[in-house]
Amino acid sequence: MEFDETTNRDFHTYIGFCITAWAKVEEELFDVCQKCLGTPRTQAAIVYYRTPTLNGRLELVDELVLAALPQRERKSGGHDSAEVKAWRTIKADLADLLKTRSRIAHHPVSVRFRTKGSLGTPAMPELQTSFEIYMSGREQARPRSGGSKPLTVTHLVHHCLHLQKMVERLKTFASTTLRAHLK
Repeated sequence: MEFDETTNRDFHTYIGFCITAWAKVEEELFDVCQKCLGTPRTQAAIVYYRTPTLNGRLELVDELVLAALPQRERKSGGHDSAEVKAWRTIKADLADLLKTRSRIAHHPVSVRFRTKGSLGTPAMPELQTSFEIYMSGREQARPRSGGSKPLTVTHLVHHCLHLQKMVERLKTFASTTLRAHLK
């Protein structure tokens, strides 16, 4: 069976867009790290890129940001400042996006063939193809896998849009909220 080349190209193009969008997110996380450290790029790069995973880098930046933002007035029963709440929302949203990133990076792609039309009609049914990133049966056997649904091109488009918004959120946070609390 053959598949539609346009569908193939569109799907894999959006995988590329997602990868590129994640690179932009990483640039912004690095900039936040450098601002928090207050060091030249070389030293910040050593610290940031010494951490091998994106999740680890996010945790590193989280610690640095929280150390720079106002602390609770009381350890017991105190409330986080508006700045800390804003950062925690950004971090939680990033952690959620990381789940999809992991699937894009580590799960296989499959081609789905479907027929459009009825097999009982005189006209030959049209064959439709689609691509999806799916969790293998081996990984689904793991109790914590959660039975995730495959990622389609529509999911990839939405993921890419969310990442573009995240880049802007990180830039804004770094240039306004964080900047106001760094010495």
